[in-house]
Order: sequence, then structure tokens, then C-alpha cells
Amino acid sequence: MNAINWRRAATYGVIWGLAVAAMESLAMPLGALSVTDLLLFEARLVPHLVVSGIALASLTMLLHDRLSLKGAAIFLLLFSLFSTLMVLVYEQVPLGIGDSQWWGSEALPLHTFWSSFTHGGVFFAAYRFSVRSERTRGLLMRAEIAREQSEAVLSAAQLQALQGQVDPAFLIRTLVEVERRYSVDAAGADRLLHTLVSFLRTAMPAVRSGVSTLAAEVELATDYSRLCSELDEEGPTWRIEVEGSLPEVDFPPLLLLPVLDQLASAAGSKCPAELRVNKNAGRCCLTLQTAGSCSPGWLPPDLLYRYQVGLRALFNDDWTLAAGNSPASPAFMLTIPLQPPVPVPLSTPMEVSYG
Repeated sequence: MNAINWRRAATYGVIWGLAVAAMESLAMPLGALSVTDLLLFEARLVPHLVVSGIALASLTMLLHDRLSLKGAAIFLLLFSLFSTLMVLVYEQVPLGIGDSQWWGSEALPLHTFWSSFTHGGVFFAAYRFSVRSERTRGLLMRAEIAREQSEAVLSAAQLQALQGQVDPAFLIRTLVEVERRYSVDAAGADRLLHTLVSFLRTAMPAVRSGVSTLAAEVELATDYSRLCSELDEEGPTWRIEVEGSLPEVDFPPLLLLPVLDQLASAAGSKCPAELRVNKNAGRCCLTLQTAGSCSPGWLPPDLLYRYQVGLRALFNDDWTLAAGNSPASPAFMLTIPLQPPVPVPLSTPMEVSYG
């Protein structure tokens, strides 16, 4: 059941009464009244209309969404009869103000009924329309909030899907090699298993939480390099050099390893890849380089896109990323701020240039 806001009902009633009184003053055949008589007439007319308006506003708030079109018409008829009855009683009271031939005329009840029905119907329709419009706006606002929340959840899910992960095929290959070595070289199998456990221990925090730091990723890359060397001494390798201490700055989790893999494979075992990390002027620079040249497009577009999404989520637009294939320039160069800004909702990723 609807509740009545009495303060609002009184406000609407007063406004309705004053508005109708103003229109009636222009429409009624008041005769040759002086300004004083007209003001006295209004002083008698306005209280009646204000009381009727408050009753109209209160009942409209209570019944507006419970009445059909037929019910609304009956309600307006009853209100008009109530207002007319008030006038018939009111004109019998000798107030001594505003008394004129109009108050005693036979046309007054009929005119009051018509005026109350017309202006009351306009108020009822306007209020009903405004309430429905307000409800529609509320529904649209809640729908917009729900849409934004859904987009945030979807963006988070997309970001999680685009984040790196430990390659299951690589783990299976390592376990198969551990099993094979136990039959021919138990010490070598233990050493490989110990290196694998160390690598997984370093990787698990990022796998569980979906967040990581540059220091953790470089440490993971170091363990991964040791594991790959232990697994295949003739396979591609890379060196890791860090100038000073590693900053505890956020970094997309588990995305450095596939880049190392791609670069090492593209360069070949005879040209080891080199990873360098240095800090300068409040920014951190991560470069990957080889002595030889890499084939064009050595970094797959999907991996580039995953980097774009991850970096955008962490650093907004305050980062640069370039990938090339010339021996004279780094194959991969990434700069990020040491103090990242507050993240904003995901949008179109930055363009990445190929050299």
C-alpha cells in the first residue's frame, strides 16, 4: 500500500489551490469589482481550494497506482462532489469578505463541480505520469548500475583469462623426464625434481592470487631458466641481469615466461637471450635482447594483447612497449612507472609498435 508524504501532499495541495484560484480569477465573471473587493474575494476562494487541493493530493498519493481508468474517473467524480459540497457549506458562512453575487449564484455549484473535475483530473494524470517516469528512471538507473557491475565482472573475468599460467604441457614434459631419469640417473632425477619444486613454489602465489610483482616475476624467470637448463642442456637459454635491487612494483603475472620462451626459440641456442632490468628517473625499464636477429613477428599477437590488457589494468596509459627484430635494438622493451597510478576501468589497449 502506498504511503502518504504529508509534507509533500500539503505542498502540492497549496500549489494546486493557488494555481486554480489564479485561473478562476481570470475566468469567473466577477463583475465590476474593485481591487480591494477582488483581494477579499480571493481570500475567501483560496482557503477552499487549498483544502480541496490537500485532500486531492493526499488521496492521489494513496490511490494513484491502485485505480484503473474507470476507478480514476469515479475518484474524480467523488472529489468533485466533495469540493462542491464544501462550497455549498462554505457560502452559507457569513465571513464578510469577498461576498458578491457570484457566491450566491445558482451557477456556483455547477461551476465548482466542473472546475474540480477538470483541474483535479489534470493533477491526477500529471502526478501519475511523474511517478511512473520516476520509477522508470529508477529502473533504468538500477539497470545501468547492474550493467556497469556486469561489465566490471566481465572485464575481471577477461583479464583473468588473459593472464599467464604455468604451461601444463611443460609440466607434464618435466614429470615424464623425472620419471625417465629415475631409471637411469637417480641423482639427476632428484636434482631435476628439486628444481621443479622450487619453480612451482615461486609460481604458486601468482597462480592463486592472480597478482604479482616485477621482483617476483624476475625470480620466477630465474627459476624457470634453471629448470629449462636442467631439463635440456642443449636447448635455448637466457641470461638475467638486474641493476641494483628489484622494485616491488606490480606486474602482470606469469607473462614474462612465454616472452622469454618465444625470444629464446626465435634466437636459437647459439644466441642466448638476455633479460635486463634497470631503474631511471622514477621508471623501470625491462629489455630483452639477443646477439642475433629474430624473425619478424616473433612475438605472437595474442601474447602482445595479453600484455596490453595486463599493463592497462595496472598502469592506465603510463607505460610503453615495443617489440622488434633488429640486432641493433632490443627485441622487447617495456617501461613502467615505479609508482603506478590508481587503476581505471579497462578500455581499448594501447597500440604496440613493431620495429
